[in-house]
Amino acid sequence: AILGTNSVAPLTMAAAYAGIANGGVFCQPIAIDSIVGPEGKKLPGQPQTCTRALDAGIDAATGYAMEGVFSGGTAGAAKPAGVPILGKTGTTNNSWETWTVGSSTKVSTAVWVGNATGNVATRKTRPPKACPGTANQVATLRNCIFKQTMTMINAEYPGGAFPPSPAQYLNGSTKPLP
Repeated sequence: AILGTNSVAPLTMAAAYAGIANGGVFCQPIAIDSIVGPEGKKLPGQPQTCTRALDAGIDAATGYAMEGVFSGGTAGAAKPAGVPILGKTGTTNNSWETWTVGSSTKVSTAVWVGNATGNVATRKTRPPKACPGTANQVATLRNCIFKQTMTMINAEYPGGAFPPSPAQYLNGSTKPLP
C-alpha cells in the first residue's frame, strides 16, 4: 500500500519516502540523534542502520515520477518554494483519511489528516478557517500543513537536486518482443 489504508504510522511513511529521496538507501528511523548534557557535553544518540532497498537507477526513475506529484499533480498546493520535493498524496475511500508524504534530499515529512475515531468524510467537512491556497475542506489541509512545515524545515536543512533518471527506466527497451 503506497499510502496505505492499513494502520501505518506517519513516521513509517516518512521513512519509506526518505529511502527514495536517499538514492534507494533506507535508514531505520531513530528517535534521538544526540543528547546534550547539563554541562553542554554532546552525547551520541541511537545508532543509524541503513541498507540498500532499491537499485540507484530504478530509485532515480521512481523519484522522477514522484517529483511530478508536486510539480503539477495532486500535491501542487503543498510544494514549498525553492527545493525539489518528491512524494505522493492519497485519500482513502469516503475520504475518511488523507495524506501528503514527501521528501527533499535532506528531510522527509508525512502529514495525515483524518478521523481518530468515527468516520467523517474529510472532503465534505469544512474547517473553521482554511489554509491559504487550498480548497475549503478538511481533506486539503494536508497540503497546507505539508507546505508550511517543509518551508520551515527547508530553511534549516535545504535539499538539493535529485539524481537524473537513466533513460532506460523512463523510456523502456526498444527491443521487439517475440
